[in-house]
Amino acid sequence: MSKNISLIESFNLMKNAENIAITSHIHPDGDAVGSSLTLFQILQNLNKNVKIFINDKIPDWCSILPDCNAIERFPDKNYSADLILLLDARVGRDGEVCEKINAPILNIDHHITNEQKADYIFLNENASSTCEILFKFMQQNNLKIDEKIAMNLYAGIATDTGFFRFDNTSAEILEIAADLIRKGAKPSLIADSVATKTFHEIELMSKAMQTIKLFKDGKIIGIFLDENFSDLELTDGLIDMIRFTKNVDIAFLIKYDRKNVYRLRMRSRRTDISSLLKKIGGGGHIHAAGATLKGENVVEKFISFLETSDI
Repeated sequence: MSKNISLIESFNLMKNAENIAITSHIHPDGDAVGSSLTLFQILQNLNKNVKIFINDKIPDWCSILPDCNAIERFPDKNYSADLILLLDARVGRDGEVCEKINAPILNIDHHITNEQKADYIFLNENASSTCEILFKFMQQNNLKIDEKIAMNLYAGIATDTGFFRFDNTSAEILEIAADLIRKGAKPSLIADSVATKTFHEIELMSKAMQTIKLFKDGKIIGIFLDENFSDLELTDGLIDMIRFTKNVDIAFLIKYDRKNVYRLRMRSRRTDISSLLKKIGGGGHIHAAGATLKGENVVEKFISFLETSDI
């Protein structure tokens, strides 16, 4: 079990370390990237030796975020650190980065499914995003938010709230977003970059919509993307297109990753899908969760799991 510490104690741990590694979850999103870049910039300002390792492809749109090119895929065998900062993820969701670095782990997260296995943890399950936590981290430790940090924090908050459409959008988070805009965040640049698609991606999205199927008497809707959709990166838009189908509670998307491995994304209106997916090794938020499905015939097994579940 992790030792729960405050945001001020978390900063003291960082200040007492010289060589720091930052990492986040595989299949990174705006919050994973934005929070990693934010702490990278804070620690650089403190003259720490800091590196970011995210062991998965970074979404193309993140290239607009300041210092995004600092993100590396994996540490080499000779790399060592005094402290690992694991952001927006539980231990085990980092693509084995933490296993390769022999150092204490400080975990900063907002997911209800976090099993608290790091050495130290700050967990706020009521936060909209890890970037919201880091905004308060900066406030409590009297750290200045410059334009670069404002961009990265806003990107994480905006994407994790569905650009302020999800039920984790509060008056407080809108006030934080407004403050970040005053400090230099560019909402239209971030929104446009997330939404931009190539013509090829639009063609693939059109074909993807033809794979839609309904389950559980129309309560669940799903999209299935096989290896022919490997070029399609922006799958969140597909879920958004189907999740508001009349009478549907749960929408999911399954996408081929590699042989016998599929990525699952799921959204709901009412059902606690975080608890549902925990049964198969997944997790996330109550109404937004995901999992990695591994093994032979995993798609068929997942459908059987859904059909027999108590939804």
